[in-house]
Amino acid sequence: MGHYVDLDHHTDGFFTNNFGIGFDATVVHLANHSSLKTNAFFGKFSYMASILNVIINFKGFHAEILPGSMPKATFNRTFLLTTTDIPYFGGGINIVPTASVLDDHLDLVIVEKPSVWQLILFISMIFLKRHLRLKFIHHYHEKQLFIKTNGNRLAQIDGEELNQETYNLKLETVKYPFWIR
Repeated sequence: MGHYVDLDHHTDGFFTNNFGIGFDATVVHLANHSSLKTNAFFGKFSYMASILNVIINFKGFHAEILPGSMPKATFNRTFLLTTTDIPYFGGGINIVPTASVLDDHLDLVIVEKPSVWQLILFISMIFLKRHLRLKFIHHYHEKQLFIKTNGNRLAQIDGEELNQETYNLKLETVKYPFWIR
């Protein structure tokens, strides 16, 4: 399982799929608070409307990444920052085709704010499982990651909203006991 420690608030938690800051978390937030969601007919369009809203209006943010085995990397136009332990997120999008719950590593994907053409290219390449080769996309496969953002950011864990805040995190995988009947 993924395990995170909030280094500023001295709290921790777990995630089974992913921990995201930016695009995905903003989509979750807008969809959850959309007036469309309560409408029987238009409710199914709340996520699509939220995705379009975020693509048009979302500003990139500053993030610092310290992968366990590499030097610090700084991104000033972060659009999507997601740490995952599985290949998929957000309704079956194959964000990291090589991710596996069977290894002791996490995968971090950072997408810098894309232009319209880069966004079209990104969406096209995702279906070919070649999007991680694009210059504005960065992929890390590490046992331990440190992530720091500036300003208040929306975040989500496994599709559930977190508080809007500045994040200073340590992420890693841990073995966690489960009872299966």
